[in-house]
Amino acid sequence: RVNYSYKDRYMLSGSIRREGSSKFAENKRWANFWALSGGWRISNEAFMENVTWVDDLKIRLGYGVTGNNDFSSSYMANMLGSDTYWMLPDGTWAYSYGKSQNVNPNLGWEEKKEWNLGLDYSLFKNRLYGKIDVYRRKVDGMIYSVKVPQPPFTQGSQYQNIGNMENKGWELEIGGDIVRTKDWTYTSSINLSHNKTKILSLWGDNTYYTAAGFPAPGSPGDALRIEEGTTIGDFYIWKFAGFDETGNFLLYNKDGEVIPAKEKTQSDKQYVGNYMPKLIASWNHTVKYKNWDLGINLRSWIDYDIYNTINMYFGIKNVDDLNVLKAAYGKFDHITGEKQLCDYYLEDGTFLKIDAITLGYEVPIKKYTKLIDRLRVYGTVGNVATITGYSGMNPEVNITGWEGGIEWFDGIYPQVRTYTIGLQLNF
Repeated sequence: RVNYSYKDRYMLSGSIRREGSSKFAENKRWANFWALSGGWRISNEAFMENVTWVDDLKIRLGYGVTGNNDFSSSYMANMLGSDTYWMLPDGTWAYSYGKSQNVNPNLGWEEKKEWNLGLDYSLFKNRLYGKIDVYRRKVDGMIYSVKVPQPPFTQGSQYQNIGNMENKGWELEIGGDIVRTKDWTYTSSINLSHNKTKILSLWGDNTYYTAAGFPAPGSPGDALRIEEGTTIGDFYIWKFAGFDETGNFLLYNKDGEVIPAKEKTQSDKQYVGNYMPKLIASWNHTVKYKNWDLGINLRSWIDYDIYNTINMYFGIKNVDDLNVLKAAYGKFDHITGEKQLCDYYLEDGTFLKIDAITLGYEVPIKKYTKLIDRLRVYGTVGNVATITGYSGMNPEVNITGWEGGIEWFDGIYPQVRTYTIGLQLNF
C-alpha cells in the first residue's frame, strides 16, 4: 500500500493484494486485487483563500477490485458418507457409501470492480457539512448455489460462478448545527440513498433462476426470477385482471388477453412491481438544553412493493379448517375462488418509522465528587411508531439479495415497543 499527500491538497493512494483461498478449485485459488484513488482538497487552493464560508471542500475518485469467498470453508472438501443415493446399472437407486458433496472443480473468485466519485464539504464555520457519492459496481463470476441434476451429481445443489451483475446508485449526507447558543444546540442530519441492481448475463445451461416458492393450493409456484437483463427486486407473477361474476380471479395472459385463472400457464407470468425502495432515508435529531438532551431517530423506505401473503392465505373465506382474517368477510368478501399468485396482493410498502426517542440528563456530578467525570441518566423508547399504508404486519421486509420483498404468512411475530432506562458513568 502506498499513500501520498502534497500540502494536504493533492492525495493519492494505491494498493495491491494477492489473495488465496482453499475454498476454490486448485487452479483458481489465487488472484490479484488492486485499488487506486485520488483526492483534491479544493479548499486549500490559493484561489479559495477569500471564500471564507467554505471550511473544507474535497473531491474524491477511486477504482478498485476486491474478491469474495463468502461461503462455507468446508465446501471444497471431498466429504464421504453412507447416506447418499447412487444410481445402480439397472436404473434403480440405492444407499451407498460415497461422496456426499458436489465439489466444483471450476469454481473461482467472485470479483467486484467498483468506481466511486465523491464530494466532501463543510461550510459556514462547520455549521453545514456532508458528502455526496456516486458509484458503479460490476460483479464478475457471481457465486451462487444452483440446482444440478442427479445423476451425475450425488447432491441436488452445487456452488457455481453463474454470471455478471451491475450495481449502481448514489448516497447523500447532509448535517447541520441549526441552533448554537450558550444553552441551546440543535443538530440534525439526514442520509439518502438510491440503488439499482441489474443482471448483465448468466452463464452455463441456465437461462434463468427462480426462487420464493409458494405452497399449494392454487398452484402458486415461484414469485421471483432472475435472467439476463432483469432488475433485482422484480416480482415474476401473473398480472391481475379482476374477478368474474362468481368471485373467481381473472388474469392477463402473455398476449394481454383476460383469461380465467384456471387457464393460466407459466408463460403468462410477467415482471410486475419491485421490492427495492427507490429511496432509503434516515433522519436524526439531537436537541440539547443545558444538561438535558433529546434524541429522535427516524427511518423511511419510499416507493417499493411488498407481496402480502397474509392476505393471500388468510383473506379468503372459503378455506377449510383454518382461521381467517376478519377482512375475509369484509374487504375480501367478494373473493370465492382459489388464491392466485398475482399482483392483486402487491402493496406499496412506503413507511416512516420513529425508531427511537431518548431523553437524558447529565448530572453535575463534579460538584459532589472528583471520582466520577461524567454521570448521565437516560430513558429510551424503541420502535415508537410506524406510519404506513401497508395493511400487513410490518412493511420492513427483507430486501437483501434477490429473494426478498415478501411478508410470509408463517413465522409471524408482532413488532414490540421497548422501554429502557440507563446510567452512563465516566471515570
